[in-house]
Amino acid sequence: MGTAVPGWRRRIAGPRAERPYREIISGGRRVRSRLAPSLSAFLENEIAVEGGRYGFTGREALREVVDHLGEILRLGLPERTVSVLKGTQIGMTTVAVGLALYCVQVRRLNVGYFLPDQDFANRFGNTRIRTAIGVTGIHHVQITARPGEEAACKRFYGDILGLEEVPKPAPLLKNGGAYYRRGGSELHLSIEEATGNEASRRHVCFEVADLDRAEAALREAGVEIIPDAQPIDEWKRFYVHDPAGSRVEFAQISRS
Repeated sequence: MGTAVPGWRRRIAGPRAERPYREIISGGRRVRSRLAPSLSAFLENEIAVEGGRYGFTGREALREVVDHLGEILRLGLPERTVSVLKGTQIGMTTVAVGLALYCVQVRRLNVGYFLPDQDFANRFGNTRIRTAIGVTGIHHVQITARPGEEAACKRFYGDILGLEEVPKPAPLLKNGGAYYRRGGSELHLSIEEATGNEASRRHVCFEVADLDRAEAALREAGVEIIPDAQPIDEWKRFYVHDPAGSRVEFAQISRS
């Protein structure tokens, strides 16, 4: 057997430690799950370490902790975002890397914050499921507007949608436009004479918690709603056009 981890089950589950994971974690609530590899299987099959793949031989106590974390994720708790903080414990870097990637790749969750040491950063950069050119995410998308549409677009994205405007780099201020941020991604509004927005299907998609409430707020602001002509199961959506003619999608996604 591997090294013992004294009291970990008591710290996680308290006096109810003998109850099944599902009952403890769900608190009696009905939960949904889907077919997907377990966290431990993901670590063993998708994470590379020196000498081959990661394994739990000699780490049996750690596997029990990993299985507990995997059960929490399988039950859909949390539903949207996971924060990963890698501490200084020896041997935990691989688990931290694997947990973060599992949340993104398998459970389609947002990984909120990494506070890595250099070892964590290096290992994250060397995992096998990363793309060859090292893409880590989407930083921003850019939309365009004509000079006379700039003020209306700023009102749409800043006031109506409530996106946070962030400073543009000083050398780009002369070009006009604006940068907006929500979560870990940005939307950049740029100004140009010819856009071709009206004839294009390219678009930005904003995920919302309540699609009906979002539609009501947009209608109240005088925005025309374009119904979804191609419905997708578990993906409720509609479209609008911003004041410059750019297509914008709003979606409420059911993750089950």
